[in-house]
Amino acid sequence: MEPANVGNVPGHQRVLATSDRHVPFAIQSTHLLRHYLQHDRETVAHSWRVSILATRLAQHLNGTEEEIAIVRLAALLHDIGKAWIPAPILHKPTKLNAEEYRLMQEHPVHSHDLLRSYAPATAYWQHISKIVLHHHEHWDGNGYPSQLAGANIPYEARICAVADVWDALISARSYRPAWEPSAVAAHLRAEAGRSLDPQMVEVFLAMQGYPLLSWKFQDAPKP
Repeated sequence: MEPANVGNVPGHQRVLATSDRHVPFAIQSTHLLRHYLQHDRETVAHSWRVSILATRLAQHLNGTEEEIAIVRLAALLHDIGKAWIPAPILHKPTKLNAEEYRLMQEHPVHSHDLLRSYAPATAYWQHISKIVLHHHEHWDGNGYPSQLAGANIPYEARICAVADVWDALISARSYRPAWEPSAVAAHLRAEAGRSLDPQMVEVFLAMQGYPLLSWKFQDAPKP
């Protein structure tokens, strides 16, 4: 199930080998991804890359083995709810209208509900479902679905959010070409303290090899 282009993410082999104790959960996650997103290779590839990046970020934040494993699986499943989004909206080559955007914003809830129904009595899956529910919350409280802010956003969800934004912008989409890495770095820096946890952004960009001030005066293009 691992797409070929996952190999383009630095350190992916080491990340994918994280914690043998969690292999059964990883296998279950892969089966879920394959079943629900079998016709959406773009989202599957994005999910794998975000999982790798989020896992590396958790490692650089000195997370425990348990925390790192949970981040890895939550990031892998963060967009599984897009299986409920109509394909014409999901792959629309132009900007979404207000109603389409409202429907798109429902995907974290769909992801959460799927995981809750998948293993409702398992604390491990309950924790992962909470992370995927809140990966679009914003540091300033203007995200969705619950408008959580700052430290009220689950720590692991804040990790996933940074990795998600990076990969979404650095990858080509149906409605726009890929951004240059320097432009994505500038955008993340601009969003630190607004949509993204500023500490996470600094650690992530340092992890990617960017000096923290090198893009300070560059303008990032609009998403």
